[in-house]
Amino acid sequence: GLGRRNTIEAADATVSAAQRSYFVERRNLDMVLDAFAQDHSRLLEEVSQLGVLQQNAQETIELHQGQLSSGNTTIIDGLDFYRELASVRISLLGAWHSMIANCVDESRVRGVLVGFREDYDDE
Repeated sequence: GLGRRNTIEAADATVSAAQRSYFVERRNLDMVLDAFAQDHSRLLEEVSQLGVLQQNAQETIELHQGQLSSGNTTIIDGLDFYRELASVRISLLGAWHSMIANCVDESRVRGVLVGFREDYDDE
């Protein structure tokens, strides 16, 4: 009768609330995963651009070394070229670090990151 109907309606309401909660969580997760994908694309572009800058800086140093060998310049004149190459390499390492951190974070959110056991030496 009436009691059973109320029980069914309560169960339906619980199911509906659980479904709404699931869809909200799923939408939030999709937004987080989209942000990871956007960050990854941005970082790939940054690594690519820094790779080009690194190659250009290396070529500039090679040109300077040629001029140095022929006596057309001094070591002091080339210090800025080496500083620029070092700066680009540091930036490139930073971008690679950010990319790896982004991948690890995304893997953690997806639940595919293998757990790390601190007692692995005991085996």
